[in-house]
Amino acid sequence: MQDARMLEDALSERGYGPDIMDEVDKNDLVSCGLSNGDALRLKRAARIWWTSPDAKRTRRSPTPAPPIRIDDRVRIQFEK
Repeated sequence: MQDARMLEDALSERGYGPDIMDEVDKNDLVSCGLSNGDALRLKRAARIWWTSPDAKRTRRSPTPAPPIRIDDRVRIQFEK
C-alpha cells in the first residue's frame, strides 16, 4: 500500500486505529480514501501488526516540540 501515512488523519478522525481495523466496515475505509483492495489488505494486516513487536515501538513526532521556557516572573501555585 503506497502512501498509507497520508490516510492516517482521515482514519483517526473517525476513531479508527489498528486495534479495531478488522471490525471496521470495508466501505467506511473506502470512504477514507482507500481502494477496495487496500481496504481489505488493511483489515487483514492491522490485527497482525497490532500484536507484533513493531507496534510496541514509540512513535517519533515529525517535528520536535520546542522547549518550554518559564519566565521568572510567572508563578504557579497549586491548592490541595
